[in-house]
Amino acid sequence: MTSQTESNKTAEDWFQEGLALGRLGNNESAIAAYRKAVEL
Repeated sequence: MTSQTESNKTAEDWFQEGLALGRLGNNESAIAAYRKAVEL
């Protein structure tokens, strides 16, 4: 699996990151990731 820089992430990447962060209980970061997905 390769690491992506923030500028290379797609909306789907940000969405998946939000899901993972939410599952870990990191809700603030999950919301930030979802917002980034919507921006794209």
